[in-house]
Amino acid sequence: MKYLLILAFPLSCLLLNCDRNTYTEVQEVKADAYLVNSLAADGCSWHFEGIDSEKIYAASDASQGKIDALLRSVSSENGMYRIPVTVEYALTGSKKAIECGWGKKAEVDEINIYVLMTRKE
Repeated sequence: MKYLLILAFPLSCLLLNCDRNTYTEVQEVKADAYLVNSLAADGCSWHFEGIDSEKIYAASDASQGKIDALLRSVSSENGMYRIPVTVEYALTGSKKAIECGWGKKAEVDEINIYVLMTRKE
């Protein structure tokens, strides 16, 4: 019985601690940005600019409904869009391919969108 307790105690400690590092906290960020589609002028399809001055971000497939809902209330300018928005999002840690130019693809950071609304400039 004594040996069973000696083995059971370290094993239970391992089991209780093993899940501590398996969950990562999602860092939700709120930012002013632009929802852009400039594919008609050799730019890129739907993406977000202005969150980070050097990067563009693409919405995850799960977030597409929020973009579709917002697009029902705006209009394009010669087939191009640059919509000022406020977005609450979190990075997914994945890349997403978006169309840029004549059939080319660009791999950009993917984000999950929690809140998306237009804003005045």
